[in-house]
Amino acid sequence: MFSIRINRKTAFLYFALFFAIYNDIIRIPYSDFTAFRLVQPIALLYAFAVGKKSKFIIAAYAGIMAINFSQYYFFTSTNALGITSDYSEYLSYIYFYFCITTVFCIVTTLYEIDPQNAEKNFISFIRKIGIIEIALVLAHGFIRAHGILLVGNINNHGATVAAIVPFFSINAVRKRKVSDIIVIIFAVLALYVGDCKLCLIGVFIQIAVMMLLLARDVKDGSRNSLKIGYLPILILFVLFGVYIFTSTELGALIFKQLSVATFQFGNKEYLSTTSSLGYRINVIILGFEWLVRSWFLGIGMGNFGKIIRFDIPYLAPKWIEKGYVSPHNTPLELLIEFGPIAIAAYIYIFKRLISALKKKRTDINVIFIAEFISIWVWILNPSRITTVYSIWAIIAFLFISNREN
Repeated sequence: MFSIRINRKTAFLYFALFFAIYNDIIRIPYSDFTAFRLVQPIALLYAFAVGKKSKFIIAAYAGIMAINFSQYYFFTSTNALGITSDYSEYLSYIYFYFCITTVFCIVTTLYEIDPQNAEKNFISFIRKIGIIEIALVLAHGFIRAHGILLVGNINNHGATVAAIVPFFSINAVRKRKVSDIIVIIFAVLALYVGDCKLCLIGVFIQIAVMMLLLARDVKDGSRNSLKIGYLPILILFVLFGVYIFTSTELGALIFKQLSVATFQFGNKEYLSTTSSLGYRINVIILGFEWLVRSWFLGIGMGNFGKIIRFDIPYLAPKWIEKGYVSPHNTPLELLIEFGPIAIAAYIYIFKRLISALKKKRTDINVIFIAEFISIWVWILNPSRITTVYSIWAIIAFLFISNREN
């Protein structure tokens, strides 16, 4: 595992990034003030002053927010559901994306001011964060049965684990490094006991993709001698042990949702109150309906959650009382709320992914491909991705590193 070489130019930015990742935990008790919110303005000003690309990122953020405001205003002025504008709520979304912009500026600036060590330092940093996240999710999963909640939203932490696992599985698959294999086993166990089903599936996809990529190098056609059967066998052995001691079957976590969901496409009644899969099916169908109704032009931040509250039948009363319901489907949510901007972003991601598939299999190349093939699955787990800054930091890092390499 790399050690982090922090110097006086990068130390503050790494501390700010750490505070961003644990924004929900490191806070002043009984207040909305978090460590990240206190240092964020300084970090952004520092990145703006030192980094050249931060200026472009901030300008892009301002332009995107201006376009989205016009989308928001048009939708709230013309929709037939009775959804009205709430500018105080809309400002909160502007702030969430402002925080994401800050994270992008921090990661970009780290690369600019220390290009020789940036990649190794960030990988070491994110691996250390991964150990903490796995421990949090694992502890939360084991003590949840006693009615104690260790972290606020386990799905958000589970998604962070899924995003970080490729930084360990690259050594586990390529070098069969024992310590990294052990970390992956604990990560899978953590997602299992934390009931982060989609994150767990995403991790299996990542490992499978890495095995396929490393079995044959695209550049020279050489075949690598990888005993790739070891890792899945070990993981299955651990899950079997958990089943023996807890009488909890992985299949029950997944297929129970299938058994209670009713696929009646005529009336969209998928038992949203009793089945998370049923709710998600409703969201997907409703989302594509509104994509067509909005002509793919975007409806503004936060409005898809309000549409769900109006249009999905059999929502639990606690959700009906609220003005916003989480779609639990980030790709679709961004597509509906940002329209052409999201379409352009997805096209860019797929172009970069296709380009990465044609390149030589460096560690960053393999991590990049595994991450952006699996992200469409595990990203469905969090309730609100705009506050999971660890994932945005990893996305920024991978795009920068993949381009630099």
